[in-house]
Amino acid sequence: MVDTTSVEHGQSTGIPALGSPTLIVAGPALGLVRQWETELAVLRRRSPSSDAAMTLTTCLRELVAAIKAGRDTRLHLTVADLHHICGIPVSTLRWLCKHKSELIGAQKHEGVWYVDRAKFERYMATADREVPIAPTGDPRLGDAVEAA
Repeated sequence: MVDTTSVEHGQSTGIPALGSPTLIVAGPALGLVRQWETELAVLRRRSPSSDAAMTLTTCLRELVAAIKAGRDTRLHLTVADLHHICGIPVSTLRWLCKHKSELIGAQKHEGVWYVDRAKFERYMATADREVPIAPTGDPRLGDAVEAA
């Protein structure tokens, strides 16, 4: 359980900092945690030994624990799912799984590739996918037609 008695002025140790990745569905829950922490601080000031303060403390601890448990969940997608989401050809995704499995968090289970979505998105954001274009006067191009 999370001890909220040491929480000062609405800052919970279990809530991620601004800019850190958060599940979209956790947004309302995080707002609720902040609201309850504020109400709990007021309640503790007015009546520290009340049943309402104890009940709200218990609810707050359980909510923070549930959010922490959800944060530890990793989202793995199949190659087919990634194809539908990103539009990247299945053959390219399978090649990435086979040759860059560490970078994209790919694992094969019962013949199906599963990719860690967070690692895949990080790889796609940082990977150098640009193909350099050679100048038209490059002798390696041979008899290529020059573009107008």
